[in-house]
Amino acid sequence: MANYASQSDVEGVLGRSLTASEAAALPVLLNAIDQWINDQIGGSFTVDDEAATRYYDAESESSIMDIDPVFVDETHGLVVSLVDANENVVRTLDVSEYEARPRNDTVKTYIQLRNGLLWASKCSHSVANIAVTGYYGRGGTVPADIQYLAAYMAAQSLGSTQSLTLKSESIEGYSRTFADMKQSADSDSVISRTLAKYTNEVMI
Repeated sequence: MANYASQSDVEGVLGRSLTASEAAALPVLLNAIDQWINDQIGGSFTVDDEAATRYYDAESESSIMDIDPVFVDETHGLVVSLVDANENVVRTLDVSEYEARPRNDTVKTYIQLRNGLLWASKCSHSVANIAVTGYYGRGGTVPADIQYLAAYMAAQSLGSTQSLTLKSESIEGYSRTFADMKQSADSDSVISRTLAKYTNEVMI
């Protein structure tokens, strides 16, 4: 999958061409930035090839349950089921019982029961009691603001106006390189304002 930003995007923000050494380092930097953005917004701008099931805790005294971003359209469906303590399906909810929201968005981030019902009316226990099967991800099109954000962060690092530190970790044979941007993100309005759109979902 292509990165959120390209070399030409980064050069456009910098206002100059990259040096040979910067161009050689750019792929690793962009991969790390993509991963950092995904971590912040709780998903990536992709769509899973196959449906996957994830399990959630529903607060009994609420009609709303937050879920990971999942893509829903005419060909990518969503199934909500009640499960027991062993994750066996007890009952699959009919679509008339809930609404995947935000209503007018193809990327759904929460499930709301219809008719004012609370999850307590559906579930006998409150731990990992809901299974949501769908195509997780935020869609295959990268929004322009995310594309700019990735280019901006890379340019900030390469331009040395704001340090972006690459770190590596290895867990049970799996390793990844990621960007340590917490301090910079807190103080940079471009980064924080862009991320706020995706981390503070407006319920419609």
